[in-house]
Amino acid sequence: IATYANRLTTATSAQWILLRVVQFCAVVVGCYLALLVTKFPKTLAPVSDDVIDHHDKVAMNSDDVAKHFDVQSGRADLSEIFQTVESGAKGSVAVYVCGPKSLIRSVDANAHGKFQVHHEDFEM
Repeated sequence: IATYANRLTTATSAQWILLRVVQFCAVVVGCYLALLVTKFPKTLAPVSDDVIDHHDKVAMNSDDVAKHFDVQSGRADLSEIFQTVESGAKGSVAVYVCGPKSLIRSVDANAHGKFQVHHEDFEM
């Protein structure tokens, strides 16, 4: 604030006192605001976007979770997925594959046309 557009720093040497007073006041006001923020606790009343934890609910087992979220298990039909992506893509599509050799061979067999396949090996 005090050095806005370097007006006070490029002014005459007689105005350096004004510059220091304004800077001191800015520091004092900033410290006071920081004290107010830390001194008074936040409201404890629930707000509409608060997450409410219900400890009384029983945890679901894996079968219940699979039914609730409609989990499907099995291998994806890669040819169908690649056809869907290719029909909606305007340019080329990069495909990164990391997994067993059978997955890599299946992706290589089905990814052609707009697809650029990259093989990655992540070792732990």
